[in-house]
Amino acid sequence: EAFIRFPLSVICATGATMTSISDTHDVSWLTDDTIYRLMTFFANGLALFTAASLYAESIGLAKARKWGLMAVGGGIAAAFAVIPDHFTSAQLFFGFAVSLTMLFAPYIGRKSSEESLWQFNYLNGVALAIAGISTFVRCAGLSAVIGSMNYLFPILDVPGRLYGDIWIFGAFFFGPVAFMYQIPRQFDYLAMDCDMPKGISFIANFLVVPLVLIYTFILYVYSAKIVALWELPKGNLAYLVTGFGAAGVAARLAVFPMRHTGTILLQQFYKYFPYLLLVPLALLSLGIYTRISQYGVTEERYAIALALVWLAG
Repeated sequence: EAFIRFPLSVICATGATMTSISDTHDVSWLTDDTIYRLMTFFANGLALFTAASLYAESIGLAKARKWGLMAVGGGIAAAFAVIPDHFTSAQLFFGFAVSLTMLFAPYIGRKSSEESLWQFNYLNGVALAIAGISTFVRCAGLSAVIGSMNYLFPILDVPGRLYGDIWIFGAFFFGPVAFMYQIPRQFDYLAMDCDMPKGISFIANFLVVPLVLIYTFILYVYSAKIVALWELPKGNLAYLVTGFGAAGVAARLAVFPMRHTGTILLQQFYKYFPYLLLVPLALLSLGIYTRISQYGVTEERYAIALALVWLAG
């Protein structure tokens, strides 16, 4: 069923599995550079083809246009895998961005509600968790079975690489396909559909939001220290602030259905979190400007500057 709905994505998962297993078995015709480029293409292709399929499905795109869109996606994935003469963090950033497109691909170019976007991604989150648990149980169980057989019947002499093959198959094929199988076919939902289980509601109300606010308090205290002592922020602060911003935005998205019904703390967090970002972002601006003016632009500083612009927006 996953192959019928996402054929090119499943092919990419198959290719990544075969390439990785070939590498662990030291297949001579694959150089390290070839393996890297193939894995880059398969990883980005899987995400791009899945996102393109979801977009085409949501707007009822004709088959010819759908496959044209797939060809464009495949060309982009191939370009990022083949053209660079060496590995750069830009390829990591591209892969991360491509993965994020699956979150909103079905909603590009069509009117829909915030509830629909949230519920679609909530169900995908549940599907990802189930796929992950299923993959772990399958791989751990098979490894235990083979290990027991090898212990009880030494004559079998099971090679150690077989364990690696099991986990590679699970991570690169079984897990992704199990996830794709569970991706919802429905894209529009009502507000009443956005209902979180009590366990997740408890985690959001009493763990996630308080922890984000505690971290916010720490950053504000550190900001006051910077101003009082008139000293430059530490270099690693950039990663702390961007991590905090990303975690805060993710938490705010996660608690969306409870923005009116959660605890007072959660409601206030949802309402005022963008304003709480202002001081940490000012601190980040000072830090990244100072480092760039002193030492120049690197890929990491460029990425942090992009994160700063996005969080400020």
